[in-house]
Amino acid sequence: MSSWLWISPHSSSVTLHAICPHSVSSSKQVFRSLCKKSGKETIIRLGLLEMKKVIWYVLHNSPEIDAYMNEFQSERPKSDMQQEFPRWFESKIGNIYTTNDPRCTPDLFALACGPSSTTTSVNSCVVNGVKFVVHSRDVKCTTQNNGICSPGEKEGEMYYGQLEGILEFSYTQFKVVLFRVKWFDLAKRVDMSMA
Repeated sequence: MSSWLWISPHSSSVTLHAICPHSVSSSKQVFRSLCKKSGKETIIRLGLLEMKKVIWYVLHNSPEIDAYMNEFQSERPKSDMQQEFPRWFESKIGNIYTTNDPRCTPDLFALACGPSSTTTSVNSCVVNGVKFVVHSRDVKCTTQNNGICSPGEKEGEMYYGQLEGILEFSYTQFKVVLFRVKWFDLAKRVDMSMA
């Protein structure tokens, strides 16, 4: 089953993994890095549920807005952060923006507005000199380069997966590229030495 989920590899089968924001200079970590798209580009539109997961993932992985997350939790301790914070944050930053408050930087405003409703899908990209290729393209090649490895929350814990998609999202003038990964459940693996 293929769906857009959190970075938590120990959840269901597919996860978004932020890897390479680029383009316009920004003070926000989520909009900084080096990623060069390559290969075929296709414009696609994600469903509402998928877009909500993308928005939450990007916000949740933006440490610069932790103060806003803490404020939200203080104001609404029993609220569902994942469901309610994005709208609250959009409203909060919108109010700051309308008063011409200098705290409302272009990148903070972009995060609050969220991504455009369409996204660019690519079948490969290069990050820090390493080429990543989606599985559907890589399966036709002799050498494979669609594997993903991500450290877990516990010491020495590793998760392994297969790159299913590379999507670039536009946040006003900023860009964020996310990996769609199908994680393997290694807990169910068979010990071949015992078979």
